[in-house]
Formats: sequence, structure tokens, C-alpha cells
Amino acid sequence: MKDCSIIIPTLNEEENISEMLDVLSGMYPDSEIIVADDGSSDSTQDIVISHSNRNVVLLDRSKEDVKGL
Repeated sequence: MKDCSIIIPTLNEEENISEMLDVLSGMYPDSEIIVADDGSSDSTQDIVISHSNRNVVLLDRSKEDVKGL
């Protein structure tokens, strides 16, 4: 899956996001994973940042006027 981006919208997903990123990175190692976070109040963003040494990018939407999908 080269040249493919996976976009994951999140809000307070600290219990799930690490495993999700591990699984997706393993299944699609050549893909870019973009986590679009709407301003989580838990440690979701910190967890995503800890995975950013791979193919994972955090899109911090916490200051955007429009939230959600």
C-alpha cells in the first residue's frame, strides 16, 4: 500500500490508540497514518507523538472552530 494515507479521527482514545497504531503500522508499513485529534483531554496526543518516529503524524485540531466529523 505505498502512497496511501490512513486518517484516524480521535477524541480521548488513550485506551485504544497505541494498539491501533501498532496494528495499522504492522499491516501497512509503507502507509502514512494521520491522527486527527479534536482536542483530547487525556493522553491521546502524547501517545500519538510517542509513535511519531514511525509513519505516524499528529494533526492537532484542538484550536479549530469546527469539531468532529
